[in-house]
Amino acid sequence: MFRKTVLTGIFGLAVSFGLSAVDLSSFNKDFQALMNGLGRDVAPSLRLGALAGDLQGDATIDHYSLTPLGFGLNMTNGLGTILQPQYDNQWQYAVHLDNMINDNFSSTSFERLMAYPSFKSAFGMAFGSWDVTLSAMFFPPALTQAAAGFDSSGKAKKLSPQMSAGNIGLQVRKTIIHDSDAFDWVPGLSLGTGYHLTWFNLATTITSLSDLGIGSQTVGQNQTLDLSGTINVRTFSQVATLDLHVSKRIQFVTPYLKLSGAYQNSTFTGDPDLTAVVTDSSNSANNSSQKINSSSVVNVSDFAFLANPGLEFDIFSFIVNFNTVIDVGRANLNIRSFSSDGISANAISFNGGFRIAF
Repeated sequence: MFRKTVLTGIFGLAVSFGLSAVDLSSFNKDFQALMNGLGRDVAPSLRLGALAGDLQGDATIDHYSLTPLGFGLNMTNGLGTILQPQYDNQWQYAVHLDNMINDNFSSTSFERLMAYPSFKSAFGMAFGSWDVTLSAMFFPPALTQAAAGFDSSGKAKKLSPQMSAGNIGLQVRKTIIHDSDAFDWVPGLSLGTGYHLTWFNLATTITSLSDLGIGSQTVGQNQTLDLSGTINVRTFSQVATLDLHVSKRIQFVTPYLKLSGAYQNSTFTGDPDLTAVVTDSSNSANNSSQKINSSSVVNVSDFAFLANPGLEFDIFSFIVNFNTVIDVGRANLNIRSFSSDGISANAISFNGGFRIAF
């Protein structure tokens, strides 16, 4: 939800300065560049978002496996990286959107690091040497509206947010080697395949810039600008995997490693439908309105190699799981200090939670 709140703020700031003094077609090109940049930042991260929250550590399900709630945190290079100086050549500079956004955010750390949360529940069952796991999560629009109603300031309710999100996954595995108690050095080994579908939709309505806490902007002598309209953001991702899974139970601890080849077809769509209104307090004949339609669709279709090391702690049937999913070809992690500006990370997902095996 945080990343979409930032996105909405970016739109509001971008169009709230100097629009009436510039050529609209040039402004729209810059606005389009901003939208495309956001899409290029978000779309590659959707693969790990679809897979995040997986807590099945054992290579074999003995009977049943239940994950009430798995949590994942998907780390990426940032949102709005196009605002960084090295991308200056992508702007027409009809209006300096990059400077306006950077100058009006108290922190630009979101341009270098973003963390996208993911939640998932799952149920698995064994059928002889085969096992099947179904995972799912659904966040209905009604929950967003209810959460906005709890905002005592009323700011969230003014934006009329409508959000829905979901994830459905199916994994099928064949046990090749059982984790043997008789031979402690023999690990469990399985081969499998999976399919994961995930989506995110967010729509907000702006009746005035005051809804964003900005207020009308002065754009000329006796002239002010205000903004109204809707902003729609959608993501859709399909991910198919081939998995090699090895694990070894050692007393109450189970280290494991899953290696996956993962193909994704992921799409980011940004669709603002905004109207800028310029009001001249001295002469109403100078009042004008301008439409801003800068839709963007960014699609990523590629293959990646993923490594998923993890550790489980068994307390009878109750199992606590911690694991990491790493996109081997893209991942990086650099911790200079434990602050928003001191950590850079990309293509890494940190997962945790518990499951019950019975």
